[in-house]
Amino acid sequence: MDERPNYSKPDSEGIPDALKAEPRWVVWKAEKRDRWTKPPLRPDGTFASTTNPETWSTFPVAWGAYETGKFDGVGFVLNGGKIVGVDFDKCRCPAFDGVDGSISGGLNMVLPEIAQRIRELNAYTEVSPSGKGLHVFLKGALPVSGKRKEQIEAYQSGRYFTVTGRPLDGFPLS
Repeated sequence: MDERPNYSKPDSEGIPDALKAEPRWVVWKAEKRDRWTKPPLRPDGTFASTTNPETWSTFPVAWGAYETGKFDGVGFVLNGGKIVGVDFDKCRCPAFDGVDGSISGGLNMVLPEIAQRIRELNAYTEVSPSGKGLHVFLKGALPVSGKRKEQIEAYQSGRYFTVTGRPLDGFPLS
């Protein structure tokens, strides 16, 4: 897997205003380490920390940096506030994107066991940059700072999620 992944471009119009209002934004650029990764960066290109608010930006600043073309996308830092991020990896097939919204939209292209969990969460859900995963942002708190089980991760602090603004059909937009 040496070839650089093809990431979709984010759409600022699809990103919920409630997330945009929080000063917890970073940018990212794909980087090859042992595998391809998306480290959080400051708008000046230096590394950002998911635990140091001094390295985060407002949405307009992060988006402006993304628009320069130096970065692959933007991300939202989960810092122990009232927003939880749930990441479902490798659960959807992006090959059908753009074919027919009635077929490819919503949960039609998502693994059934994951689709059921997402229905239960009923929160803002978007397609990940790879198109193969989903990110859910919801209000609440976890009993622990984070948890990973198989292809599902849930965090409320010490992490950031890439944000695409490509919402999944049929779910709340905020």
